[in-house]
Amino acid sequence: MDHPDLLPNDAQWRRLSVSSHKRELFEQDVYFREAWADCEDLFEIDVAEALTPVTLLCAKPDAVVGRRLRPMLDYAVEHGFAPIGVAESRLGRHSMRDIWRYDWHVYTADRLRFSTIWYTSAPMLVFALEDLCPEPGIPASVRLTSLKGHALASRRGPDEMRSRLAPPNTVLNFVHVTDEPADVVREAGILFESDERIALLRSLGERRGGAQAHAEAVAAIEDLYARHSAHDLDAVASLRRLRAAGMVDEAGFDRIARCLDLGGSMSWNALISTLSAEVIAERRWDFISLASAVIPRERPLESPLRNPDIHDWRRAG
Repeated sequence: MDHPDLLPNDAQWRRLSVSSHKRELFEQDVYFREAWADCEDLFEIDVAEALTPVTLLCAKPDAVVGRRLRPMLDYAVEHGFAPIGVAESRLGRHSMRDIWRYDWHVYTADRLRFSTIWYTSAPMLVFALEDLCPEPGIPASVRLTSLKGHALASRRGPDEMRSRLAPPNTVLNFVHVTDEPADVVREAGILFESDERIALLRSLGERRGGAQAHAEAVAAIEDLYARHSAHDLDAVASLRRLRAAGMVDEAGFDRIARCLDLGGSMSWNALISTLSAEVIAERRWDFISLASAVIPRERPLESPLRNPDIHDWRRAG
């Protein structure tokens, strides 16, 4: 198909997002435009229609070492989503900034430094899912987002995915989902090079689920587990292991322990200066676990892009 700089039309945008602001941003987004062109080539039906019943569930690196991949997949299946594809993606310094581009405005520079290490420490596993129990008028991406649960435990319901996964804190929260169909397109463009992206998009278009697709997802999980050692992601236990390994002296141990006890924070520079220079290379996940619990997390600002939720879609319908 010849589609120079083809973008969604008005009718398609209404099925991709209920946010006019997101439309303005994504029409200028190179990742969205590139992946949209792939979708136009691959899908046999209207792209927006093809994207409505499918979504992406992304397991972050902490879910790999924290052994939350299978519980994550099981939760999705229990709530009416079926795997139709699976792919591994490894974030780099730039891609981890791009995928959460509209969130970094709120997060501190210290969290950015930390996240560069965290997100590049293990792959992400991306499950392509089909919604087998759709709510009329609600895309699969929006319904799954409504089940994900907030990063803050106080704002989560007991039956939401993150409650099931039991994250150690608000930073290491295991799971990311594409909020709307427009985000499925953009994030496929960020997470995967051309050949891998086309394979993933093809799985979304063909929607071949069933026992074989589920078995492939489980096999991908077991393969990642075999390649990456488990970690408890316990900040207190990590601090104790660092002391036992000679990576923090007694004065530093006491300072960090007090910070953990009081729920305080330490700047990136203060934390790094307290620990051995070899800590990231030699005890990487102990460092990640500890840093996630003490670094300053957010600035008192609003995100430049508010993602619509399922209530916005219901009102729009």
